[in-house]
Amino acid sequence: YQSFPYNKNGFKVGMKLEGVDPEHQSIYCVLTVAEVCGYRIRLHFDGYPDCYDFWVNADSSDIHPVGWCEKTGHKLHPPKGYKEEEFNWPSYLKACKAQAAPKSLFENQNATVIPSGFRVGMKLEAVDKKNPTFVCVATVTDMVDNRFLVHFDNWDESYDYWYDVFDLYPSEM
Repeated sequence: YQSFPYNKNGFKVGMKLEGVDPEHQSIYCVLTVAEVCGYRIRLHFDGYPDCYDFWVNADSSDIHPVGWCEKTGHKLHPPKGYKEEEFNWPSYLKACKAQAAPKSLFENQNATVIPSGFRVGMKLEAVDKKNPTFVCVATVTDMVDNRFLVHFDNWDESYDYWYDVFDLYPSEM
């Protein structure tokens, strides 16, 4: 059980960060804090219309400090209009006259990682979150802390989901 967080957070409008696209969970994007409301933050995909903005709690496991993708070997999709091989954070922050969200704001980065037994490439059966009647063969395609990314075999990446190792009862194949 986790109570609703009523406290404020240190994020400020305009700060830049990296995070998971909630509609395409295998993709990490450049994000800007667009609004702060209590413990929640509205995030904006740089280079895209506001209609794609989304809300997360300040301690979400889906957000990371600037440079996290490079440090961990994850592919960062640059803002619209930037080429992947040409994008770099120092130049981008300078061009935008923006600041990176301080690493201290990312509470999820300090979590204790519990060995789960899951490995990238492992096969399992997984339930499609959008259609719980579907139990399908899937593959673990990424791991971050106590979470792993599940890709449903022979489906496109728009169906990929992050799972917390404590929130499921998978059946290894």
